[in-house]
Amino acid sequence: MTKFLLILAVLTSVLFAAWVVGRLTNTIQFYTTPSSANAPTYVVGDYLLATSLRQPKRGDFVAYHPLVPDGELTVYMHRLVASAGDEVLIRRGQLFVNGHLADRGRSLAFSYCLSRADYKRLPPTAIADSSRAMPVGDSIREVMLAETMVQQLGRRIRRQVQPLLPADEHIAQQYGRPWNQDNFGPLRVPAGHFFVLGDNRSNALDSRYQGCLPQARWLGTMLRH
Repeated sequence: MTKFLLILAVLTSVLFAAWVVGRLTNTIQFYTTPSSANAPTYVVGDYLLATSLRQPKRGDFVAYHPLVPDGELTVYMHRLVASAGDEVLIRRGQLFVNGHLADRGRSLAFSYCLSRADYKRLPPTAIADSSRAMPVGDSIREVMLAETMVQQLGRRIRRQVQPLLPADEHIAQQYGRPWNQDNFGPLRVPAGHFFVLGDNRSNALDSRYQGCLPQARWLGTMLRH
């Protein structure tokens, strides 16, 4: 027992020392999820670890300083979906990278329109972001739901997809093209940049609105997702 406790104490000391060094050198970062931008993969309050020792690849979540005012003081987290040289295209809410459907196998959240009766039947944990829900007549619009939850409900729930027009004024201003969040591109990611998207595709301030992310703003790669 004494030997076991000694080994446990040594391992604990080593892990603690590695943690301290990682924090001091910024090679290990600790975050909490502040928003529903990546629901259902990450929900508000999730604790996350990231490291700057692991270069991100397509599909990884990254922490970065955003391209917004005071961005150097803020940290955003989104999924890296394309790197330099890749072509990004979104049509009717579906993401294509280099001509291939890129979201197959991922659990994403989108905006749906439900009847009031169906909305009342939803468990509270099913809604990715209840702040956007908007009553209109007999329906509740902009209900953020994970695709997996929609499948479980087994009902004809209508996903809200923006048509080609009108353009989103913020996206159009950023890229100079008449695009919106569900109809975007094609766009070739420039050298030295990433393209990131939130898994909650209907409510994320990602590269569609900010622009392509300079690699110099990358802080770390998430260690789980």
